[in-house]
This record gives sequence, structure tokens and C-alpha cells, in this order.
Amino acid sequence: SESRHYLMRWNPSISSFTEKDYEACVANMEHGMFRINWSIRDWDEARRGGFFYMMRVGDDKAGIVFSGQFLTDPYPGDDWGGSTKRRMYVDMVCMNPAEPKAGSNISLEKLQKAIPSFEWSRGHSGVLLSNNVTEELEKLM
Repeated sequence: SESRHYLMRWNPSISSFTEKDYEACVANMEHGMFRINWSIRDWDEARRGGFFYMMRVGDDKAGIVFSGQFLTDPYPGDDWGGSTKRRMYVDMVCMNPAEPKAGSNISLEKLQKAIPSFEWSRGHSGVLLSNNVTEELEKLM
């Protein structure tokens, strides 16, 4: 079966993964990669080996900041936000990170221009992307 592509979202102002965490990840990369885990909303079809794009939202650096692959199938964990909800997470290997202070690899504006049908700036983290959106996104990368 073909690999699925997901859009993960990161809002540094509310996330447990801070701007400083991101800087540290990029500073300590090995072989051009770093690893993190992330909550995923549309997890039922997500599998190890699936692909993702990380979308930074909520500030003037909004856009795709890195991409990569899932290292695990989704697994349950406690809510990163501290509520009693269970959430599903994936471990991810992250590549091609944007320079933390510089902003994004593909800006929100560019994304909105190229693929206006998709809601980029708002929504959950871990949204399964349609094949059309994935194809257009690959062209931008």
C-alpha cells in the first residue's frame, strides 16, 4: 500500500515543544536528522514509515519547518497538555529543518497560493493529506 502523508502542526506559543527545544534539536542533529515524538489526530491509518510535514502555526514564521518519517506506529500516551485525555503519539525522524530563527522552508503564503483549497493555518496536528495536496506539496519542496 502507498505511504500516507500527514500534516503535523506546531504552535510554539502553546506547545510543550518550545522554540528552544527546536534550536537544540537542530544544533544536535546527527547525519542531518533529529528525533522527536508528536501527537497525531488521524492516527488510525498512520504506520511506521509514513511521511509527514511539520507546519508551524500561530506566528510570523508560519509554514513548513521540517519533514520526515514516522519511526513507529501510533501508541497511546498521556496528554502533553496535562488533561486526563489519552492521546496517540508517533516517534518521528525529522529532516530538512528550517533555520530556527529564519522561519520556514515553505511559507504559509506560498502554501495558501499553491493549494488554496486546504486550511493550512488552523486545525489539529496529524491530519491525513489527500493525494492531490501531497502531490502539490511535493512540487513545492
